[in-house]
Amino acid sequence: MCAWRCGPANPEPERVRRFWLVAALAAVNSAHALDLTPRFEGEGRWFYTAKEAPVIGSAAATLELFQDWDDEHQRLVGEFFGRYDDNDPARTHTDVRELYYQVIGADFEFRLGARRVFWGVTESRHLVDIINQTDFVEDIDGESKLGQPMMNLALIRDSGALDLFLLPYQRARTFPGEQGYPRLPLPVHAHEAMYESDQQQTHLDTALRYGNTLGPLDFGLAYFNGTARSPRLLPCLRRGASGQYVQGSPDGPNCDIQSGILIPGSPFPNEVLPLAQATGLAPSNNEAEQEIIEDVRRNLVLVPYYDRLSQISLDAQVVSGALAIKLEALRRVQQDRITYAAVTGFEYTFGNVWETGADVGLLAEYLYDQQDDLLGTLFDDELFLAGRLFLSDAANTQLLAGVIASREEFENRIYGIELSRS
Repeated sequence: MCAWRCGPANPEPERVRRFWLVAALAAVNSAHALDLTPRFEGEGRWFYTAKEAPVIGSAAATLELFQDWDDEHQRLVGEFFGRYDDNDPARTHTDVRELYYQVIGADFEFRLGARRVFWGVTESRHLVDIINQTDFVEDIDGESKLGQPMMNLALIRDSGALDLFLLPYQRARTFPGEQGYPRLPLPVHAHEAMYESDQQQTHLDTALRYGNTLGPLDFGLAYFNGTARSPRLLPCLRRGASGQYVQGSPDGPNCDIQSGILIPGSPFPNEVLPLAQATGLAPSNNEAEQEIIEDVRRNLVLVPYYDRLSQISLDAQVVSGALAIKLEALRRVQQDRITYAAVTGFEYTFGNVWETGADVGLLAEYLYDQQDDLLGTLFDDELFLAGRLFLSDAANTQLLAGVIASREEFENRIYGIELSRS
């Protein structure tokens, strides 16, 4: 049962769609000096353990727009994204990654609209990056982000920069569908998402960040108060669940699973029941339990629940020659609990290896998180080891390959490799 007001989430209400449409039309209407940059990409993914769909293809397109005026003191910036996936309808989606108006002054910058804002310095996990929601159908590494509506004022002084944010609308996380890969063990009913806040997605979130550089040290101190971007995934009986032993609510998912299980009464008196079970007229206790389990499993789904969250975070990097030491750490308050998390490590770069012009970097990081949830178990006590290759060519070719594994036994490993060219 929910301890706070809960209700179904509407990820993109009609008024939000109208806002983006009006903003886009305004951008096109003022396009007398508009720079448009389209990009297209094809993608093939191979899941060697998924025999029914080992190779999956998709195509994506990005349209960037830029226009400035008033001697470059005002500008309009946009980025529109869309993907078609031939296997997973949930991954076929569009998004306004960015569409904002910006004013640039001598010691301030003001932005209004949808933006992507990145905080952090570590490679394996962007722990303190809290402003934008993760586009989980695009990739599970947390690198892809949805556009976040905001009002942002940056005050730039010799003593550092202070960013202030008002975030009037929380974007719901996307999840792969039942045909998607990779996917969670149970279907995720993102459209049934629940919120701790009475305002649900329209709660006004606030954030601020102070950043500065002191010699070799770059650091940022940040505070966020609002709706958590990462939801807890609650196991629930789906809306309208039905079965021999299960009865769901037509009004929404039932996350108090026990209340939705119907234990049938035996038609046999207690003294006759053992004989009836022995002759096959009644299921054995083990058979009945197994039937109930299977009935529940057929109707079980995961429902996102977005808590209220406040957190204080620090990201810092010290660079000394070829060595960079990195740290991200935070203290969060969620579900009336205080938890801590951190990622720390280093990167050492060998320059001009064998006089080829290529640079090779070695990375090692440790990940720790006290928070115990389904999406965070990969970062509670892990090690990250990786290598990075820069070819220093005209296309800025980079290759990163690494592994994340549990610290104690080096199990539960996740391997990753990224190759990029401009």
